[in-house]
Order: sequence, then structure tokens, then C-alpha cells
Amino acid sequence: MARMLICTFPGTGHLNPGLPIARELVQRGHEVWWYTSRQFRSTVEASGAHFTPMQAAIDPADQSLAERFPALGKLSGLAGFRFALKHVFIDAIPGQVADLQRILGAFPADLLLVDTGFLGARIVHELGGPPWATYGMTALTVSSRDTAPFGMGLPPGTGFLPRLRNRVLNALSDRVLFRGAQQQLRRVRQQLGVPTDGPPVLSSTLSPFLYLQSGSPAFEYPRSDLPPQVHFVGPLLPEPPRDVALPPWWGDLGSGRPVVLVTQGTVATDPGDLILPALQALADEEVLVVVTTGGTSAAALARAWARDADTAAWAAEIEPLVLMGRMGVYGPLPHVPVPYRPPAPATTTPAPLPANVRSVPFVPFGALLPHVDVMVTNGGYGGVQFALAHGVPLVVAGMSEEKPEIAARVAWSGAGINLKTRRPTPRQIRAAVRTALTDPRYRRSAERIRDDYARHNAPEAAGELLEQLAATGQPVLRQTPRQPVAPRIEAILERLAPGDEPVLGQPPQRPAAPRSHVLADVYERLQEGLD
Repeated sequence: MARMLICTFPGTGHLNPGLPIARELVQRGHEVWWYTSRQFRSTVEASGAHFTPMQAAIDPADQSLAERFPALGKLSGLAGFRFALKHVFIDAIPGQVADLQRILGAFPADLLLVDTGFLGARIVHELGGPPWATYGMTALTVSSRDTAPFGMGLPPGTGFLPRLRNRVLNALSDRVLFRGAQQQLRRVRQQLGVPTDGPPVLSSTLSPFLYLQSGSPAFEYPRSDLPPQVHFVGPLLPEPPRDVALPPWWGDLGSGRPVVLVTQGTVATDPGDLILPALQALADEEVLVVVTTGGTSAAALARAWARDADTAAWAAEIEPLVLMGRMGVYGPLPHVPVPYRPPAPATTTPAPLPANVRSVPFVPFGALLPHVDVMVTNGGYGGVQFALAHGVPLVVAGMSEEKPEIAARVAWSGAGINLKTRRPTPRQIRAAVRTALTDPRYRRSAERIRDDYARHNAPEAAGELLEQLAATGQPVLRQTPRQPVAPRIEAILERLAPGDEPVLGQPPQRPAAPRSHVLADVYERLQEGLD
């Protein structure tokens, strides 16, 4: 039996992928402690792990991230990602290190298991702590010659020019775009007494021992230089809660109409970003719309809908005037002469949602998604993984945190449509949903990923790999079979030096008497590459 300490950044999306791993480890007889926010105590204890709270680190149970960082909600795209990286994740390291050193004094763990957003584990290990493993709770952040830097939302490419682009952008990322975050990380490392020449900030959570990536290569950019300690284990999805009361409208899911799920997750929950435009877009469509608000009450959503519907009606009224203004009907005026109409106050009387809408703060995705035909989402990785595990195509509109990267992978994999905006218009959403419902390519791609996911047992794979790390303390590397010499290279070698070529299927051997020193050098380099 091993002692394992799980450490997660205090967020639902960070914690949930660890739940199936914790259950698996407990079932295998290991002693598991879990360090995170007090707000997740009951969830952690339900997994069978022993909960240990944050003390030196700032606990969002005391002050939410929105309250601590009001600027975060106003930033999107790369700017928001850089701000969060520097102030939310890097600044949390000293408190994490202090807490873990305290916990390890009472619970000498054989290894640490952390999520991608928990940056303190590397420094704890450098200060004499145990080996550590990472589980990826978002798209793979590992840099590569085959991909652009994480955070840019650019698809991969093959060939000389895409790799040149990636090389330039990776250098730009480390030296310019994330320079401030890198400098902040160096200051924190110096403060904690470890060498400041650590890895680039985006690679700092890549454990040299073991990295468990949620998902599979079917939804991730290919990397010819993928580090050998990275293992795709399949989707890390929490088990559906038991004995959950389903909403009274659950029977409507079998009405025969296509079901469209609209969700913004649990972090970026302003309904004006996606939910309200989606309601406008789909109110008159022959679909059933299920909205999960991430905690917003039905009354609050009804008030927001009243304000939004009122603003939309006003916009429709003045649209002809706007068009005439743009055409110059009013003369060379720099503006359209329509009085400004401010948003309705928060006391707006709630308005009933469209007749085809069903709203609920939370609903078990595992129960809902078998009935869903399209998911409209802002790109949270957990929700996207749930949809793909059920073969549901996606429409993604998200620009906060790392969501542009996830949206880009949805488009690259063919499993959905990337709207490339945080606040899409109703027209954009309507067109995308219609396309996703009628074009079978999106459903086929989502089902291809679903079938690949089904071939994995993520908790079991993670448990076996973690047991190996706990037992040996050594890096757990992928087993890559030896590849034969490519046929084209073999043909070239045969033409240049008959009789000296390797025999396919047998261990390569050095030629006893090569025809030329040049050929011997080429052949040796080929063999070194294969080895």
C-alpha cells in the first residue's frame, strides 16, 4: 500500500478529473489524502480520500477569484490567459509549498498527484519532497515543434513552413508574450530557495516522472516530440451523482425534437456571453433547448432574459434607422441620431423564457447527454470531454482562460464549429446550430472520438501508472516499439551499398565493411535515430 497526496487548484474543473483517480486508488487499497479548498470537502470525502484544507494558500471559500481579481472577468483571449497565469496560478505557489511541507510532515506521501494548474509540486520536490505526477485537466499544454504555443488558439501544421512558424512563435512566447509570467516565476523560485533557471512557465507542470493526459490522441494535436512520460489515459470524467432528482420537464427530452444543450460551465457564468444570445437564436427553431446556468437561479435568468429581450426589441426597432444613417440619409453625421437607451435596471420584472427552453442550474451530464444532439458551450474542457464521450457535436464560443485552445481543437478534430468569439451574435449561433444538426460530418467526427475514448479505462490506467511510480520512484515512460527503417530509406541504402542494408524485422546491425565512409556515417545516424 502506498501513501498518495492529491493536490488540486481550487476549481471545479481542476478537481473533477481527479475524482475517478482518487476512487480507483482508494479501491486499490492505497492511503489517499487530498489537499484543496474547503468548499470541496464533501466531494473529496465522498471519493474515499482524506480531506486536508488549504491554510497558507488563499482559499476561494473565503474570497472568490472574481472578488480577488475583478480585472480577470474583463479580459479575454491571450490577455486573460497571461493575467491568470501570473496572478492566479504563479502567485499561489508560496502558499502551496508552505501547506504541502506542513502536510508532508504528518503524512509522508510516496508521491504527489497534482492537476495542471497546481504549480507548487515541482518546487516541493526540488526542496526534498517526493516524486510528483500531473494529470491534465485541459488540452495538452506541452510545447512542441509541431504546434504553436499554448494560448494562441492556432491549429497545428506539417511541413517546413508550419514548423518554422512554430519555432518563431515558441521563441516569441517564451521571450515576449509570457516574459512577465516567466519573470514572476523566477522571483517566486528565488524566494523559495530553488534555482531560478527552471523550465518555461507553460512547461512547469510537465512532471518529469509521469503526466496523465485526460482524453486521447483523437482529440489532441499530434506531436512527433511528445515527451515519453506523457500517457493518454482516456477521458477523466466524474461519476454521475446518485439519487439526483431530475427536473420535472425530463420527459420532454423524448418529444422527437432535436435537443440543444447550452452551457457556460461554472467559471464564466455571465449569461450575456452565450446563454442569452443562444435563447434569442433558438427561440423560434424547431428544437428543445436545455440551458444549464452553472448556478444562476431561474428567477435571475428570467430577469436577465427580460432585459436582453427588451434590448433586442429596441435594437430591431432602430435597425432601419441605423441602416439609413450608414447610407447617409441624415447627411454627413458621425453618428445615428437615435437617443441612447440604457440597459434596464436589475429590478426588471422577470419575463418567461421561450416556450422551447428548459432551464436548470445543474444537471448530470452523464444522464442528459445521451438525449442531446448538439452542445453549445463556451469551451470548458470537462464539458467538451463529456460531449465527445457521448459522440455529441459541438458549437464553441469561448475566449477566456484556455478556452480558445479547446475551441481550436474542436474545429481541428472535425467534431464541431469554433465561433472564435466570447459573445457570439444570435445569427452566428443559429447558423452554427443548424449546420451542426444537418451536416453529418460533425456527428461522424464526434462519434469517432467517442469510439476511441471507449477503448480506454482512464481510472484503471491512471491507477496502474501511479502505482508504478510510487513503487520505483523513477519516470514511467511509454513503451514505444522499434520502428523498421522506412522503405524509401531502405531502397536508397540498397542502391548505394547492396548487401549492407538492415533486414526488416530483425535488430539492426552495423555493416561489417561499408562501401564508403560517407555511407557508414549516414547509416550510423539512421540507426541512432531508430535507437
